[in-house]
Amino acid sequence: MKPMRVLGIQQLLSGLRRGSSAAAGFGAALVLLGWMRDHRRPAKERIYSRRLREGEMVKIRLVRGTTPTDETDVAG
Repeated sequence: MKPMRVLGIQQLLSGLRRGSSAAAGFGAALVLLGWMRDHRRPAKERIYSRRLREGEMVKIRLVRGTTPTDETDVAG
């Protein structure tokens, strides 16, 4: 199966060759959607998981560069 961008480019060029603005527009839309799909942000990723016992606590600190930006405590 061909990627969406390849099909879009084929449709765009075919529409331009035949003088069909609707087909060319559809091809351009497919190219744009295919590019957006390939360059979207990655899904969220779990970096730490732990079950806390009663009374345990985990401190989460967000750091940008060397500067802490936020900090929170999670109690079990």
